[in-house]
Amino acid sequence: MQWQPDPKDAALRSLQLPAIGSKLSPQACKDLAVLVAGRGVGQVAPNPLVGAVLVDADHGFLGAGAHERLGHAHAEVNALGYAEQHRQNGRIRGGTLYVTLEPCAHSNRTPACAATLASTGLAKVVYGLVDPNPRVDGRGAKILEQAGIRAELDHTWSASCSELAEIFLCNVRQQRPFVALKVALSLDGLIALPGSQRSWITGPRARAYGHFLRIYYDAIVIGRGTLLADDPRLDARDSLWHGRAPRRVVLDPDASGLLAQPPELWRLLQYDPGGVIWVTGDRLSHAAQLQIQHLQTMGGTCVHLPRDHHGAFSPGSILKALWQLQITSVLLEGGAGVYNPFLRAAAVDHLHAFQAAKILGAADGLRFAAEAGEVSMAGPPRMTPLGEDWLVDLPLATRESIL
Repeated sequence: MQWQPDPKDAALRSLQLPAIGSKLSPQACKDLAVLVAGRGVGQVAPNPLVGAVLVDADHGFLGAGAHERLGHAHAEVNALGYAEQHRQNGRIRGGTLYVTLEPCAHSNRTPACAATLASTGLAKVVYGLVDPNPRVDGRGAKILEQAGIRAELDHTWSASCSELAEIFLCNVRQQRPFVALKVALSLDGLIALPGSQRSWITGPRARAYGHFLRIYYDAIVIGRGTLLADDPRLDARDSLWHGRAPRRVVLDPDASGLLAQPPELWRLLQYDPGGVIWVTGDRLSHAAQLQIQHLQTMGGTCVHLPRDHHGAFSPGSILKALWQLQITSVLLEGGAGVYNPFLRAAAVDHLHAFQAAKILGAADGLRFAAEAGEVSMAGPPRMTPLGEDWLVDLPLATRESIL
């Protein structure tokens, strides 16, 4: 069990960079680079989160940077820019750059970072992870070495950097969206009271962090049951860290959610209909087809998928459809009808379990993972305090081929 006393959203909001010239240990540089990388949360997909810290030959702080927005400068360039803004250009030569991911070796939306670094006179670049992109994959390090800059892969840093780039690594290696599951449960294992009873399980601090997760991932997925019961907004209004609005995905196999009321009356369609993706079956009634047309005129997207003999979608077909819509990560927020098929298919990469400090005491309430069977962890759990509640983060083992 790992312990993380500072939640990521609060750590980001309170982040202050060291004073120019402050002496930093190598470990402090690496920790700062990982933290700074979070500035790109919700803004850089399909690129990874990357952070960089620059120090001089005596390990005095010169600058730090992150890849903060897709199409804008990468972390390495922003770290150099920070030093230049503070008139530290002359101290870069002979210094060291710590960066969480191997510098890129190709030009796309921005110039190749490895080529930019090659002209700086740095003595060393330390990176925590080889970029698995076939266009990089060691080429960035080779460019640095050819320029006389020592390129050092720090294996002791790789675990932290892999976690930071987990979405990107899944995308490149498995060609599918990264899947996370968010649940809130009581001490007696309940995620919902019986029937139509509705009650907050966790407190406001935990709910604010849940909204931060909505920014962290590309899209939120709920089922028809959650739509009909809660009429949710699925926005990130309470997050301590602000970013783009997530896309919202509704799994509605027979389109009964759309038939329940006109699309414009659902709250999730009232402020950003263009961010809504409605997933329905491929054989629908005429009335349902009319509602879908209405949804599309509002700017929403409709995806038709085949259903199995139970009338449900397979996790693989859902992920394939979302991948084709350039969604790199999803957060499952629906009830058991949404998450159990993903758990049974070993298609959940990460579990965010919000543990409330309360007992609901309803014998017939809904319990978490009641039908999922055995779930295997892929690494140690991590606990983070959130007010009166706890967040337990669990990396899960997934099948190699899900789509």
